[in-house]
Amino acid sequence: MDSTTLIVVAVVVAAAAAVLVWFLRNVSKANASPGRITIVKGPRQGEQIELVGGRTRIGALEDNDIVIPSKQVSRYHAELRVRAGRVHIWDLQARNLTYVNGKSVKTCELSAGDLITIGDAELRYDA
Repeated sequence: MDSTTLIVVAVVVAAAAAVLVWFLRNVSKANASPGRITIVKGPRQGEQIELVGGRTRIGALEDNDIVIPSKQVSRYHAELRVRAGRVHIWDLQARNLTYVNGKSVKTCELSAGDLITIGDAELRYDA
């Protein structure tokens, strides 16, 4: 091969390697968990729930994704929504409200370590 051909091959190999690295980094981000919820107080204390994206409903009824069997928790109390890798909590008009770090919220973006109070249960969000 002449020197021009070697340069072209080297450029093509370098470009292919760069595309492969970009692809692998973005695939790993897309498959990464948006975080997890740990029940730190109340019924089911110590349980950890890995979030998978989309919506995760929290409440007292068995058809919720996170079931908190307590009379202080509404049937459908709150919902976690993952959008663009960020996790938000939405109060579903629960009678006992939803709190994040002691403050009543209708909706808010969660950060690692935030404490969510739902009825007599306390949950921690970890990114």
